[in-house]
Amino acid sequence: MYKSFCFLILILFCSFRLTAQETNPEVSGNEHVLQGLFLKLHQAATDEGKDSINGNILKLMNQTLLKSGSFSWPFDSLKTMGKLTSSDNQVRLYTWNIPFSDNTYKYFGFIQYFSSRQKKYLIYPLIDKSAEITNPEYAPLTNNRWFGSLYYEIIPVKYKSDRYYTLLALDYNNLFTSKKIVDVLYFDKSDFPHFGAAIFQVNNQLKDRIIFEFSARAIMTLHFDNDLKMITFDHLSPAESKYTGNYEYYGPDFSYDGLKFKKGRWSLVPDIPVRNAK
Repeated sequence: MYKSFCFLILILFCSFRLTAQETNPEVSGNEHVLQGLFLKLHQAATDEGKDSINGNILKLMNQTLLKSGSFSWPFDSLKTMGKLTSSDNQVRLYTWNIPFSDNTYKYFGFIQYFSSRQKKYLIYPLIDKSAEITNPEYAPLTNNRWFGSLYYEIIPVKYKSDRYYTLLALDYNNLFTSKKIVDVLYFDKSDFPHFGAAIFQVNNQLKDRIIFEFSARAIMTLHFDNDLKMITFDHLSPAESKYTGNYEYYGPDFSYDGLKFKKGRWSLVPDIPVRNAK
């Protein structure tokens, strides 16, 4: 009877701690302020105004993510900010973008990572350096030199002692083309984040990430298929052969390809039957 009573007290105590963490009034209050700032960002008429407001968002987001309970906080009112949590509850990614008057975009975000070694959450800002990165499919990157995009799916994979968080992302790029990206995030022994690894095998080449570029008027599907255990995606082709290499004219051609993770690599699987790709 005494043991049962103690066990009940322990359950109630743990539940109280979880509830207290998830209802942190500071996080709630900051979310309300952030909601107003994102609204102002959306309504800002000039690039300078957007930069100024976004600076306040970055500062407050960093402060908020350092607070207890922020990892599990839904941030439901921040509709224009992506929130993505890994299935192992080790990583959470926050991303958003700003459209500028020249029809380009810049991306912003944070990584929130639970360090098993340090027994605490670590926060890393994401610094978009896309415009400076040459040959991005073969470029190892970090949070301070990041290929900016909006993450919408995260797929943890492991091979031997290596754990990778495979990321699917969208980059609106410019007025003429958009991009879909398959990238990978991992953490070194010092808990520092790295983007890209030579684990994407395409046509006998190893890439650090895969970038698909296509017409801004087209829609390309790219997602992880749980049934196939494979990343599946539209195959892209030019509207006519004379447009080969001009991605403004590329779009889905009604065939599908995939990426299968095996022995530590994501390998291309061409020409998946349509019935399996959907």
